[in-house]
Amino acid sequence: MDDRYPLNQANCAFINITAWAFYLVPVILPGAVWLGIAQVLFGMVGQLIVHGVVINIRLKTIYNPGLAAVVLGHVPLGIWYLVEVNGQGLVNGWDWLFGVLMLAAFVGGIMLRLGYGLMSDKNTRYPFEPWEMARWNRIQHLTRTGITPLPLGTGSS
Repeated sequence: MDDRYPLNQANCAFINITAWAFYLVPVILPGAVWLGIAQVLFGMVGQLIVHGVVINIRLKTIYNPGLAAVVLGHVPLGIWYLVEVNGQGLVNGWDWLFGVLMLAAFVGGIMLRLGYGLMSDKNTRYPFEPWEMARWNRIQHLTRTGITPLPLGTGSS
């Protein structure tokens, strides 16, 4: 059921589109430093933990799609942002508190509760296409980790 559960095309699109909004709002409202802190923490810490540690442990790899974007994009830009707002005296304790709360609302409410919760469906009409599931020798990588993937498109485990 790798092609449809827990992630399928519908909830993947939903999570990614709402993430774009999550990243764009601080750009539109640059004076709301707490919004920037939320997305910087998401990219620098959350994405680094997920792409740098969790996914690699689960797949027994040292690299996965997204890791380069985190290491070369999220982390240096996040450090730069934090240096700038601190250096200019634009950030205070409330910004950190509201930033962490915004991050928790996005990850807990949007991503986990809606995306991976309500929108997860073992019988979804929106499974990933077989060619999407076969990219980057995915089947061989899963087999190497001890996971025996199902024939693509079967929808059962």
